[in-house]
Amino acid sequence: MGESDSQKKIGINIDVGVGAKAEIKAEIPPQSSGRLLDALTDIIRPISEARGLRADQIRLQREDVLIEIARRARQRLDIEGGQFNPIPNKVLVPALEKASLESSDDTEMMERWAELIASAAKGAGISPHLINVLSELSSNQADLLERIFWTGNATDEQDYSPSQKDSIHIDWIKSMVGDQPISHHPRRGLVLTDTIRKIIDSGDPNQYFFYFCQCVLPGPGSFYASATISSEVFTALDEMQEAYDDEDIRLDIAVLRNLSLLERQIISMRSKDFSVEYSVDLYRISPFGYYFLGKCSRAIREHIEALPVPEGEPLRGSEK
Repeated sequence: MGESDSQKKIGINIDVGVGAKAEIKAEIPPQSSGRLLDALTDIIRPISEARGLRADQIRLQREDVLIEIARRARQRLDIEGGQFNPIPNKVLVPALEKASLESSDDTEMMERWAELIASAAKGAGISPHLINVLSELSSNQADLLERIFWTGNATDEQDYSPSQKDSIHIDWIKSMVGDQPISHHPRRGLVLTDTIRKIIDSGDPNQYFFYFCQCVLPGPGSFYASATISSEVFTALDEMQEAYDDEDIRLDIAVLRNLSLLERQIISMRSKDFSVEYSVDLYRISPFGYYFLGKCSRAIREHIEALPVPEGEPLRGSEK
């Protein structure tokens, strides 16, 4: 049987591995498999390299998933318009292979793969490392990273809003903060150190300190993990408040940090007499994390590009 015209032009084939070939051939008629191949070929032709892909270069697990991801990527390129470039095989082949591993029910992960593949065909393309990072994230972990970007909250269940009885404390703290630093400032926590110093020097620093951490520090791009008051002199003052006691969230945060998508920042100050130490444990999206998000989400990319740039602090991850 001769090859179809589209097969000859691209030279791409779908190979699900030696162990699965017999099963695939038994379940999918040759003409059906050919239609799947033609569909994929038609979709990726504009963004594949001119020399095409050899049959032994790509090994897919879920053809239906990959075709849907490729269709969404092509749709994004058509919507954005402009010029797009062939994706190097070094990027395209592993992207197609790893994207085909996603579940057909996980539309959000398919959207991220589609955005990443579309980003690879635009402008300067993408780093091949992004493919490995996205492939190592679960859907929950990717959701968590995006939630931190938008709200600075690591869980939908956690509520940072103070109760009515605490409004006096919160109003005083906010009067100390003054103008809020812009969202996604790369050193947002450090920008607020003057406020922390004023709180520590106040008449009721311990109570105010925890309110500050819970209600002021969380913001888009960063979140507060824990706050600690400790003293070698007054041990009764020793206290620690953790924002998240869910082990699953802690594990997801650890994974994001291990992939260099989050970075840790610790702010520590002592009272004037050095008897009490106040410490805040923060996590913020890393420069690489902003770059990654911008390539996997069109909404986030457009939001980053529209943000004002802090003076002397180029916004992280804003590369086109």
